[in-house]
Amino acid sequence: MIEQSEIRAYLSRTLDGVDSKKETPDLSHVLPTVKGTLIEMVLIHTRGNQSKAARMLGINRGTLKRALEITRQTP
Repeated sequence: MIEQSEIRAYLSRTLDGVDSKKETPDLSHVLPTVKGTLIEMVLIHTRGNQSKAARMLGINRGTLKRALEITRQTP
């Protein structure tokens, strides 16, 4: 399981080297990466059963399918 402290540490390392008054770091990859990894892991756990995976994630299957399409399009 990913601990919140690990996510905080990653973000801290990323932000520590940035002067907030001069630079804006690109963190746009963080949410899609975490979301994609979560979906992938849940699908592995459910052996590809999208209905069960969607229930585990608290979303409907259509939302899961759209998220999969978006995740697969992201480089």
